[in-house]
Amino acid sequence: MFARQKAGEAHADWGEFVIEAFIRVLGFSTIGFVLLIFLFLLREGVPIFYKMPPSNLFGIQWYPIFDLFGTLPLLLGSALVTVTASSSRCPSA
Repeated sequence: MFARQKAGEAHADWGEFVIEAFIRVLGFSTIGFVLLIFLFLLREGVPIFYKMPPSNLFGIQWYPIFDLFGTLPLLLGSALVTVTASSSRCPSA
């Protein structure tokens, strides 16, 4: 009777080890993928700071055709979309 119980516990411990190892591998791979995405965005985005003057980046005009990339219209547009989406989907009190 005790031999069966010990074998069952060993099997449970082995299965638990496999599942924990699998979850650990998935967690580390997710962290790795997020770091790769961050590095890619950094690599693609940093050259803009060398090509554009800071006054152009922090300006109030957004005309990409004319190389005007002000962040204020971008932030205001994002805020407008967020407020509109939140107000249309959240119940009012």
